[in-house]
Amino acid sequence: MCAQKIESFDVSAKQREILQFKHLRKIQLRQQYLKEVLNPTIDDATQRLALLRAQHEFVGQTKFWPHMVLGIAYIGTIFLCGRLLKYLK
Repeated sequence: MCAQKIESFDVSAKQREILQFKHLRKIQLRQQYLKEVLNPTIDDATQRLALLRAQHEFVGQTKFWPHMVLGIAYIGTIFLCGRLLKYLK
């Protein structure tokens, strides 16, 4: 039977810190990837699109005064046409 070989490396404290950082970063990235793949409702691109649509709706939102002016102009036109028709009869 083949015995398992255990190799030990002598690493400095700085190298150990770098290796631990790389390992933790790899674990974080893997967890983030799995979260995005397994739960696609939480997607950065989808959230950006929803935010963009919300901003567009807010910017393109109509105000009260343009409707008021248009209504007054419409009623004024009807009133003026009515007076003109009365005058011509």
